[in-house]
Amino acid sequence: RGERWNCSEVLSDKNALFGNVLLKGVPETAFVYALVSASVVRAVSEACLTSLRNCPCNNRGRETHEERDRDVVNWQWQGCDHNIHYGRKFGRRLLDPLETGGFHIRFLMNLHNYRVGRRVVAENMQRYCRCHGTSGSCTLKTCYRRTPSMRLIGNELKAKYEKAAQVMRDNTLPMNLDHHTSRDFSRGNSIIQLNRWNNQRTLREVDHNSLLYRNSALPRQPSLLKVSFDRSGHDQRPTTQELVFYEQPSPELFCDPNPHLHILGTRGRACNSTSPGRDNCRSLCCSRGHRTHRYYGLENCECKFIWCCRVECQKCLVLKTQETCM
Repeated sequence: RGERWNCSEVLSDKNALFGNVLLKGVPETAFVYALVSASVVRAVSEACLTSLRNCPCNNRGRETHEERDRDVVNWQWQGCDHNIHYGRKFGRRLLDPLETGGFHIRFLMNLHNYRVGRRVVAENMQRYCRCHGTSGSCTLKTCYRRTPSMRLIGNELKAKYEKAAQVMRDNTLPMNLDHHTSRDFSRGNSIIQLNRWNNQRTLREVDHNSLLYRNSALPRQPSLLKVSFDRSGHDQRPTTQELVFYEQPSPELFCDPNPHLHILGTRGRACNSTSPGRDNCRSLCCSRGHRTHRYYGLENCECKFIWCCRVECQKCLVLKTQETCM
């Protein structure tokens, strides 16, 4: 919310979704690709509870009785978990084959960030329990594992976005690469392609009979090297805990409108001159300055608890301040 790029949806082009900025190999693209991948995994894993075809109950990965904390309230596993195993497999087979650009760094980057998104969902599976007992005593809990909320997934990926690693292509890979134009990238951009299918109500078939990639010769672990790593050579390759990008963005990339990339700029955005974060007016407004608008607004005040059981408040006029970028 406080970033110069605020993940704006493009309303003028129904196929663009987040805009042509996704054609650039910048950290924002890495975040979106990982988020889309995680969203697919979460949605499919949860939908398995509705008896989807080829998606049976799969409770692999639950803690055993010996692994539980003896001090916590008595509980036991019951029912079916959200099938994260099928969700990850489905997401991999839906998205990864779309990256058909050989060993071009752009497609290797996308594959890596897809994997990061899938892993975030799997590593944040949560135990959800229901209480059983007389008069709500909760003498026993029955539990199952569910996928994390999109807010938690988004926060995890945002933290990875803040620390994204710049990478370059490993030159030990095959060199017989095709030369791709921006038109090729637009056609091959999997987020744009998925959005076209959605708008055209196109059915995308995913092979349920094999764990292998279809229509893709890309490796499961793309060979990328970090641009910056320690001199000992350790941590030279990015891990699946890291988002990656290859194009160092200009600090001013999202400051001004860019219709070609569907960038809206930051003019008119709300900022906070006292904030130490990125929503600070100097940072968010790209040093162009900001306007301060003062106005009166209604707020709840003098609230009281009324037995039983409600809260009653008065409405008070309060002087408010709003700062916006010039």
